[in-house]
Amino acid sequence: MTGDGGRGTNSIIGSPLGPDSDRWNAAVSTPLHPRLIVTVGGSFTRRGEGNDLREWIPGTDPRLPFPSGDTTEETVLYVEADFDMDHGSYMRAGGGWRGAGSPEGDTDDDSGFFHIELVLDF
Repeated sequence: MTGDGGRGTNSIIGSPLGPDSDRWNAAVSTPLHPRLIVTVGGSFTRRGEGNDLREWIPGTDPRLPFPSGDTTEETVLYVEADFDMDHGSYMRAGGGWRGAGSPEGDTDDDSGFFHIELVLDF
């Protein structure tokens, strides 16, 4: 379940992933200092053969079989730190691991990632 129930992009149940797919997200944040917050999180996405990477179209039948045919699964685990530099400026850095493949393990694709973001507000 995602969002706050707002129309369109913030549905409570389902997501814009489209038919024959689902995603679960979880994250925990804790302050280590008044200006530093650390977040640990992850997501799990599953797509069946019937998913063509298009979002849901309003008015279409949401009761399609799930999952259909072969499925692809993706797991993402990450850690991120946000440092408040005051006056609306902040620095964010994080990294993690992404694993994708079939439940049978015959198309595994694992990779790591890292990012740095700097936002300056004048």
